[in-house]
Amino acid sequence: MYTVSQSNLGLKTINYIKDMCLRLPDLKPLILFLKTLLADNELNSPYQGGLSSYSLVLMASSFLYSQDCKQIGKNLQQFLNFFGNYFRPEHTIITGT
Repeated sequence: MYTVSQSNLGLKTINYIKDMCLRLPDLKPLILFLKTLLADNELNSPYQGGLSSYSLVLMASSFLYSQDCKQIGKNLQQFLNFFGNYFRPEHTIITGT
């Protein structure tokens, strides 16, 4: 038998993502594009070595918080450049602030 916890992390996560989308208008279109890109390259399943949606949200929101640019195309280009060429997971922590 399963017990239900008093604090449901799923509900907190949903509210957190909604809040991030309100604070960062580019987050939702950026995530939708990246999810499509990952799916087209079969990298959208964490069980098979890909990224989960929540990981992608954390990466994108952390990145957008560090940017001054308000152009979605420029943010996408810089996101792909940073995570493709410079990000080192063994040395860097991503926070969802």
